[in-house]
Amino acid sequence: MAQQQLLVTNNEFVFSSGNEHRVYLTKPITAPSHYTELFELLASATEQETIHFFINTPGGRVDTTSQLCTLLENCEAELIGHLVGVAASAGSVIPMFMDALSVSPYAYMMIHNYSGGTYGKGDDIVLSAQNTKQWVETLYRSCYEHFLTKDELENIIFKNQDIYLSPQQIEERWENVLRKREEAMEAFATEMTAAQREEVKNLVRDEIIAEYRAQSAAARKQKKQLQTAQ
Repeated sequence: MAQQQLLVTNNEFVFSSGNEHRVYLTKPITAPSHYTELFELLASATEQETIHFFINTPGGRVDTTSQLCTLLENCEAELIGHLVGVAASAGSVIPMFMDALSVSPYAYMMIHNYSGGTYGKGDDIVLSAQNTKQWVETLYRSCYEHFLTKDELENIIFKNQDIYLSPQQIEERWENVLRKREEAMEAFATEMTAAQREEVKNLVRDEIIAEYRAQSAAARKQKKQLQTAQ
């Protein structure tokens, strides 16, 4: 039986057994420094590994969530999400980066605009608020693409509308995300095929040109030798 290793941090539990890992996100998402072990797991995992995320969190800090998103997006391991309770606020972002997603019949998702505050000199407060708004808007538009409609995103970002989704609604939207991913992969494969054909065409052309130049050089050399002999 494979030895199981338990990594405990302030805000999540990570169980590792061989190439299988189980991450339990069951508390509010707090400071990035509390997730160093999880960050390291995502950064170092290979294609032979699988990481399961069991998600039941009210959400939390955007800076931690942003770092998680970056690492999830670039993680080489297979990522499988399990919505086992509430996936709210920042907790609704994490599932968007999974390769597969299972939804408990007792789960739900809540997506809304960020909340927070700042302090400092007058103009600095304005600049900070503007920067945060742009930062979160970029994150939302990227993460929720194909999961939320354009109108829903606009209502969340500009009208502070909250969206609650049932298990069935989550599954329907997730199917759309997977379908869009497949379409993007097919388009990429087609584009690569066309690019490869063009590359072969260019290689053949270059080889023909090189051969022609070599033959021309040989012919000139032979002609010169004949002229010298005469």
